[in-house]
Amino acid sequence: MPQWIKCTENKSGETIYVNIARAMSLTPGRKGGTIIAFPGDKNDYVAVSEPPEDLIEIEADHDPNHEHGAGKSCPCNSRAMADHASS
Repeated sequence: MPQWIKCTENKSGETIYVNIARAMSLTPGRKGGTIIAFPGDKNDYVAVSEPPEDLIEIEADHDPNHEHGAGKSCPCNSRAMADHASS
């Protein structure tokens, strides 16, 4: 089931949405942020500004069975990211 989270792409600073459920690993970046790797080629990754701890916390706080129903894509993670950034 997709678990979309809102992130900031490291180089461009643009907002991107990542399906964290497809991630194979979250690794701290050398200059901060996170490298999110996906199964496949070693070049299947995205570098984001948010630290791994924040991404894990957002995913852990999200209940996929709440009001949207099980098995449905949920936009709540992007709201959680915004709420977390402002706290």
